[in-house]
Amino acid sequence: MLFFEGGHYGELKEALSAGLPVLFAAIGVSVLLVALAAIPPSALPEGILSNLVGPRRREVALLGATIGLSAAIVLVVVFWTL
Repeated sequence: MLFFEGGHYGELKEALSAGLPVLFAAIGVSVLLVALAAIPPSALPEGILSNLVGPRRREVALLGATIGLSAAIVLVVVFWTL
């Protein structure tokens, strides 16, 4: 409740409405990459996707987590500057 009593609720609402599509896209890409890394290699279809993701599963999962974390940090920084 302290957060809402500080008078910044309107500013947070404005920042969220301006950056919500970008935030949703970043979270979607993050979840997609983490889910893609979690799929077993035998379940991936043969082709470029299997060749690209198979040997780099750890890096793909790390990239997905990094995108999600950076989206959260950007949201905090934008709110902090308001």
